[in-house]
Amino acid sequence: MAKTRAESGQRNDPARDVALLRRIHERDEGALSAFYDRYSTFVYSLARSVLRDDGDAEDVVQDVFFRVWERADAFDPDRGSPAAWLTTMTRRLAIDRTRSRSFRARGREAPLEAVAGSASDAGRDSVTNSAEANEVLAALEQLEPAYREVIRLSYYEGLSHSGIATKLGTPLGTVKSRLREGVTQLRRILAIKT
Repeated sequence: MAKTRAESGQRNDPARDVALLRRIHERDEGALSAFYDRYSTFVYSLARSVLRDDGDAEDVVQDVFFRVWERADAFDPDRGSPAAWLTTMTRRLAIDRTRSRSFRARGREAPLEAVAGSASDAGRDSVTNSAEANEVLAALEQLEPAYREVIRLSYYEGLSHSGIATKLGTPLGTVKSRLREGVTQLRRILAIKT
């Protein structure tokens, strides 16, 4: 009978994983690559078991390792192992994606343009939300069309990265890069306004 990765010791080395996370925090791409090699199959399997969709599971894997890269300093070895940290992060992202998917499926997600124009007399919260939506729309207009399109398809139409790639006829890696860069630029634009 074949051993799993954990049984063979390939993934069951918390001290090594903590060291890799420290190096990732120091922006060591080789450490991220090694960490990805050790855990990507595990993260994909967990995400796939929650989502039951290959494309969505692949997107969650991308999101998890992007967060590892961005937030390696958030890992606290006193609170658990790197595997437990990844498990929690993966489950949260997969569950969030499931909720978002079911919310859209029920038809309750309005286009952002409708939210931006809905500040009639629904009270202070709706005026605040409308003002924020208008700010986001204005910031989106400042982005290059390629970035604006992938953000619109991802956040407002709810397409997975692979779904966007198929719809646009663009390589998956290009879609992911444009989405990441577009969101980064959007955050910068919105930070300047506040």
